[in-house]
Amino acid sequence: MQNSVDLLLKQWGSLIQSCRAERESQSQFAKRLGVGRSTVSALENGCAQVAVGTYLQAILVLGLAGSFADWLSQQDQQQRQRFRHSGPRLDNDF
Repeated sequence: MQNSVDLLLKQWGSLIQSCRAERESQSQFAKRLGVGRSTVSALENGCAQVAVGTYLQAILVLGLAGSFADWLSQQDQQQRQRFRHSGPRLDNDF
């Protein structure tokens, strides 16, 4: 479970970094987020010690909320498909 969380945070961090880097420096972005530059660096590296709210705020500030919601929906569908149970079907022929 922890590995999947780490992977997820790294994906979020990578997305944030690539979008932020096109527009502004880490210092400028940190000011807009209201955090220090070191927090932005940790966030972009997928650090689990950064609050999830900070990740979400960064996504909102970068205007990625719609893309992120679409991505979450895809992840949810994939998880549901993994957990679908295809056990033997019962019939009512007694």
